[in-house]
Amino acid sequence: MVLYYYGEEDESIDYSDCKNLVDFLNEFKGKYVMLAAGIIIVFLIALLFSIAFRTFVVNAVMVGGRRYYMENREHKTLIGQAFYGFQGGHYLNCVKTMFFKDLYLFGWTLLFIIPGIIKSYSYQLVPYILAENPTLSKDRAIELSCEMMNGYKFESFLLKLSFLGW
Repeated sequence: MVLYYYGEEDESIDYSDCKNLVDFLNEFKGKYVMLAAGIIIVFLIALLFSIAFRTFVVNAVMVGGRRYYMENREHKTLIGQAFYGFQGGHYLNCVKTMFFKDLYLFGWTLLFIIPGIIKSYSYQLVPYILAENPTLSKDRAIELSCEMMNGYKFESFLLKLSFLGW
């Protein structure tokens, strides 16, 4: 906002306070920029850490948990079986396959929300397939999951929906 002054300049007004105010506002703005940059950096570090944790730990535990459930149907199983994804040299294949499953799902979700939801039901059995046969390639495990869920996606949706009231 520009103020125009027409007339004689008043010598009794001290304009140094205005200059101090402008300096204060510029310094204050600089602090906010630094604060915003710090928050963004912390957010990005947290995001990268959570992606790495999910990729390298959660996915392997997810496969191991499915293995535990599958073996526990037949006989009593030790809880250590939940860490099956870390054992027996299958860790890298489990991590790679689950990472690509998540990456494909992210790509489908970027395409649009509805295809992402549909593909999430198609890829739902990948951890179970890896728990049963951890040496399968990533493409074959995802392909098997899609074939097995063909015609059963809506039923799986209804099953998950039935737990909403619990």
